[in-house]
Amino acid sequence: PVGPVQLRQVFFACCTRGMAAEALQLMARRDPSSSNPAARMLSKDVLIRGCGLMPGGVDGEQGMVLLEGTLRGASGGGWEPIPPGLAVRVHLQPPWVPPSTPENEAAGGGEGGGGGGINNFPLMARGGDPAADAEALAPKIYPAEAEPFWFVSDDDGRRRPTDRNRLELWAPATANTIPLGPSGLVETERQDVPLVPGAFTLTGLFTRRETSALRAAAHAVGWRRDAPDSNQAERGRLD
Repeated sequence: PVGPVQLRQVFFACCTRGMAAEALQLMARRDPSSSNPAARMLSKDVLIRGCGLMPGGVDGEQGMVLLEGTLRGASGGGWEPIPPGLAVRVHLQPPWVPPSTPENEAAGGGEGGGGGGINNFPLMARGGDPAADAEALAPKIYPAEAEPFWFVSDDDGRRRPTDRNRLELWAPATANTIPLGPSGLVETERQDVPLVPGAFTLTGLFTRRETSALRAAAHAVGWRRDAPDSNQAERGRLD
């Protein structure tokens, strides 16, 4: 008999070849060993990886076909496809960025836990590698000997993407550990995202210096890139 492990392997093989219909049929298979009549042998956690394995990746047409088919099936009580127009539709969002706003880079601020105020470090270069810049900036703002962050906890690895690396939670040692400028110097504006009801962005929330300090804080506590997408090696999933 074909078990969940073998079924997952076949499902991922179908996704790799762009066989969305066959992949949805595999997701529709019920689990005969479960007392729940609606239980499936493949759970929704395979969907994330399956969409990424489709030709073109998660943003490609085949990946969207698999996602929409799954959403339609889920809204109908299972993974089976249901009549068009009865459930959600998945559309590619056209390229859009919020309008740029002037920012006050001269804003001064409180003292950081070990590296000084908001003006006491250089800005990250525009168009550079933000991860590399933040990595170099972290020890300047948050020297390890000052113990600027406290370790709170970590989870047991149940997170996405499915690299299964543990998710660590840290907290600033003091309220002034992360240097931020005084509030009220930059006006925050809401910008609604076109064609996505209820979605919006906020501009003017942080200055470039504050953003640099926040990114450097993540690197100071051990932030690292997730493994790159096999279909898009040049694109870091969390960067």
